[in-house]
Amino acid sequence: MLGKAPSPGDGFAGVSFWILYLCAVFCLLCGAYYFRSSWQLRDFDRGLPTLVDLEIYRADATAHFAEHGENTDDAATYYKAIILSYYIEGATVNAVNNDKRGSQLVSLANCVTLTMILSVLSFIPFYTHQQELNQHEQSKAATAAATPNALR
Repeated sequence: MLGKAPSPGDGFAGVSFWILYLCAVFCLLCGAYYFRSSWQLRDFDRGLPTLVDLEIYRADATAHFAEHGENTDDAATYYKAIILSYYIEGATVNAVNNDKRGSQLVSLANCVTLTMILSVLSFIPFYTHQQELNQHEQSKAATAAATPNALR
């Protein structure tokens, strides 16, 4: 399509085509940026440690509190507080990341929609330019056909 696109020297059709086309390309690049940004947020999501790590940590805490604890349930209380802390911190960080991700995906959808609209709008000057070229070629052909008849 770009091979048949009007040049900026072709007047309003050429200038408007290239403005709309370049705006569509810019919106597409912005959409790619928002997609990349939302995809990278997964690197900052928080999760619970693996069950093996938690079990090792519980065993270490139980051994520590058996030696240094004041009550018999200090290890269990501490372990529950740690698990609760992991859940609270993970849920908070993930909720914030999900809000950012949602916002960036909305921006992505807006950019893609605007790209489609601008692409369709850029077709209008392209189409009118092609129609002008076809009319010009038809009038040339009609003139060329009429010229030999006039010489007889």
